[in-house]
Amino acid sequence: MPLRCTTPTDPSPVLGTPFNVQAGEQATIAAERLTLGFEQLLEDSRCPAGIQCIIAGHVVVAIRAQHPPDIATDFSLSTAYN
Repeated sequence: MPLRCTTPTDPSPVLGTPFNVQAGEQATIAAERLTLGFEQLLEDSRCPAGIQCIIAGHVVVAIRAQHPPDIATDFSLSTAYN
């Protein structure tokens, strides 16, 4: 299932509050000089909208973070829990 996000990337995100970042875009938390980029969708096993599934599934996304002068760091985030 393709990732469908209709909410645009927030222009002025603030650390400690939820914000939106579209796939392929980045957001900068100016007060922290921290840039976070949504690099790609790695896995998406979520249940389609309007369908009742036995399990909800999960999503894994690749994120790139950079806090100058440090080099960018890539990591993944997942909605799965153990």
